[in-house]
Amino acid sequence: LDQQTEGYDLDHIKRALRETYGMISHVDEQVGRVMEAVEASGQADNTVIIFTADHGEQHGEHNLLYKGLYPYQGHTRVPFILNVPWADSEHRGQQVDTPISSGLDLMPTVLDLAGVAQPGAGSTGLDADARTLPGESLAPVALSGIQPQRRSAMVELSARTGGPDEWVQMRKLVTEDYRLIVYYPTQEVLLFDVHNDPHEQVNIADRPENKAIVADLMAQMLNEISRTERCLPSPRTRRY
Repeated sequence: LDQQTEGYDLDHIKRALRETYGMISHVDEQVGRVMEAVEASGQADNTVIIFTADHGEQHGEHNLLYKGLYPYQGHTRVPFILNVPWADSEHRGQQVDTPISSGLDLMPTVLDLAGVAQPGAGSTGLDADARTLPGESLAPVALSGIQPQRRSAMVELSARTGGPDEWVQMRKLVTEDYRLIVYYPTQEVLLFDVHNDPHEQVNIADRPENKAIVADLMAQMLNEISRTERCLPSPRTRRY
């Protein structure tokens, strides 16, 4: 570990790592308690268990600790563990690295496994477009090994940096080949090659040969922002 990590001395860094491992052990123990309670209830064969998180933390990578407006994988990549007791035995225990899943998939997956229709299912026109969930159900992945359809995922983070109108926004588009990060209002752009630079050490956004790649990923990011953040009024309340 770099002793200059974010200005912390080595003792502080070691303590931070011990605290993290302690939290991991604590969570592991609590998950065990939940599993034991499900078994004791007699409902283990009828209970879906999902383990995920809202963010990770930096542990010295890029000379950073803890969480923040960081764009790196240590901070933005989280587990999505899905246990479905009635899944085909041949698909239980499988690991899906790509394509990419998203936290938006959580609700559609739960509804699908519970046999509940998504909000707006069967609706037409603007009402359906406004109400249909933007995520993708991962139930087919767990039940039949069918691969997800998504080829990219968005990471979003906004934080107040000062007064009530002082904000920094970070948006990250993750694909199978690249990770594009954009900050606002600084307009800083980062681009990492997943295959050649998995640890995100070299920003290649400003290289002339990558201009078309950045433009294409920007278009994908804008599409994802529009698709996932849309908020259309119901036809019943629309006013002109």
